[in-house]
Amino acid sequence: MSQKPIDQTPPNSPAKDVEGEDVNVVKKENQRPGEKTEAVDRAITPTSIKTKEQEAEKIRQASEQARRKLDD
Repeated sequence: MSQKPIDQTPPNSPAKDVEGEDVNVVKKENQRPGEKTEAVDRAITPTSIKTKEQEAEKIRQASEQARRKLDD
């Protein structure tokens, strides 16, 4: 008789609180509804290098288009 090993991995079911309600475990605890911190977040959160490179490429393209128009 072969016995199957006991699966140590928990099932993929959502976490539940004491009352049996689903708990959003991904939600940040420090977020408050209606909190207006977007301006501060933008000021202190660095923009990714990729975003800056994309902006620089758009500027280069616009500059090249302007040069072509001036040359015509």
